[in-house]
This record gives sequence, C-alpha cells and structure tokens, in this order.
Amino acid sequence: MTLDMASGSWRLITGFLPVAKASVVVQALRRELGITTAIQSTARGIGTAKHRVLGVWDEIAMVSVTIPAEKADEVFAFIFERGEIDRPKGGLLIQQVVDHQTAYVLPDLPAESDG
Repeated sequence: MTLDMASGSWRLITGFLPVAKASVVVQALRRELGITTAIQSTARGIGTAKHRVLGVWDEIAMVSVTIPAEKADEVFAFIFERGEIDRPKGGLLIQQVVDHQTAYVLPDLPAESDG
C-alpha cells in the first residue's frame, strides 16, 4: 500500500558534513527529535580553496532527511547547530521543496501463532 503525499508540503534537507559529524547528527535527530528516517552515506568531494589541487579529495558524509514543511526550519537549524556547519570545513546545508513523495506503509499483519 502507498500513500501519496501532497506536493510542496514536504522539504528535503541535505547536509554535506565531515564524516565524524554525520553520525553525531543522525543520532541526535533520532534521540532528540524522534526522526528515524534520516539517510547517511559517504562520498568524496573537493573544496574551492586556492591551495587545493585537482585530484586531492576529502571524504565527506551526506545526511538527508525528508520532513514536513512545518518542521523544516526547526530541523534545518538543529542540523546546522549539531553539525557545526558555521565552523571552518564545517560543510554545507541545503533545503528544498519536495515536488512529489510517496510514503510506503507496511500492512497490519495478524500476530504469529506458535504452531
């Protein structure tokens, strides 16, 4: 069964963070805000500083969470603070409107019996 979500009523927040900060942010989202749908993955990236040489990559983590629009500013600020985005090499945080999203819900199943 799928439930269609209203267009524009959801936001996708994506943070590009140092690897060590990503796990801290995901755990804090769960523990303090009850968000269990955050996605964490790793990638490689390169900054724009003048001393950078093409081919020298940094390992980064991407944390993404889809959130109802009315909670987006709160969650954005939370990730910004916990991820320490405002510090040197802190990363980047973006928020965008989700044009379409589908929630997948598991059906209610009868309890299993012994036997």
